[in-house]
Amino acid sequence: MHAETGKAETIVERRKYPRLPLKLAVNYLISDQASTRSFFSQSITRDLGIGGMALVVEEKIETGQMITVQIGLPEPETAFIWAVSRQPMHISRTVTLTSRVIWRQPYEEKKYIIGVQFLDLELLDAQNLKKFLEDFKLQEGKWEEEQE
Repeated sequence: MHAETGKAETIVERRKYPRLPLKLAVNYLISDQASTRSFFSQSITRDLGIGGMALVVEEKIETGQMITVQIGLPEPETAFIWAVSRQPMHISRTVTLTSRVIWRQPYEEKKYIIGVQFLDLELLDAQNLKKFLEDFKLQEGKWEEEQE
């Protein structure tokens, strides 16, 4: 409800590319730490799209911060089965993406959810990510039809 008008508010999707609610393991490295830290931190995505994603992190990463993200993409069938049953996944390809933190919000104790925008996607990474998302959505549709 809008505070002043009392009318129901409509949430408007401002993203250019929609996101799918996917939980995938990712590695990330904060850009200004690249010279002092040679290891990636691990995280889990909350959603993923061709233009960006949201992920859970254990450190307070500032908005505007540049990060490098590595996403292991499983076969879409495997990812969908994992989303439903939590069975182990085989990673078929990995994409590495330069990203910018667009927003941050507190999550659980000492954790945050950050939204990142992918920048300068390499053609092959963009194609791999797009194909994975399209195939995952197809698998999701098949599963929903079976449940009806």
